[in-house]
Amino acid sequence: MEQTALLDSGATENFINNWAVTRLRLGLKKLAFPKPVYTIDGSMNKNGEITHYCDLLVKQGQKKLRQRFYVTNIGKDNFILGYPWFQGFNPDVDWANNQLQGPQVKIETIRHDIIICAKQWVKETRNKIDIAQITAETPPWSEVTPVEIWEGPVEVKRTNTAIEMAHCYTEEHGKQEVTLPEEFKYHIVLRF
Repeated sequence: MEQTALLDSGATENFINNWAVTRLRLGLKKLAFPKPVYTIDGSMNKNGEITHYCDLLVKQGQKKLRQRFYVTNIGKDNFILGYPWFQGFNPDVDWANNQLQGPQVKIETIRHDIIICAKQWVKETRNKIDIAQITAETPPWSEVTPVEIWEGPVEVKRTNTAIEMAHCYTEEHGKQEVTLPEEFKYHIVLRF
């Protein structure tokens, strides 16, 4: 999903718009101490202090860095890439034409990178495992065949004798109405 970002070499931090966090469903972390935010004219940001942040993975070409983004109202832009981004990436900017040179900047959640690595590991590992190994590691009580394990998720439905007997009784005799004795109808509220 393509988003807009403002490059601001004068911003002391990276910022993300609060509504972009909600729309992109990003996880937030609470700051230990709120940070005051001042606009360029020295006045306080209209949303007040910053109380939350999210760490995101920023990529440009082969370079990728974990960067902190503070959540606040930043107007029409989704992101402000501030001094930490400039320091980390040292971008080539054509200031005369308002153009960022080089590869496109990509911003991902930290978990996205972990999920990609995990999927790749599973794919590589799955190709190395053979059916004989799965057969040896499959406990006989699971009633799951090695082929089922190899093919993917398996739903195991188990019943025990008591449950089977209860179902048989209900089928033969129908459901019975159970009334609760009066002495069990009184309750006490416990407070901890």
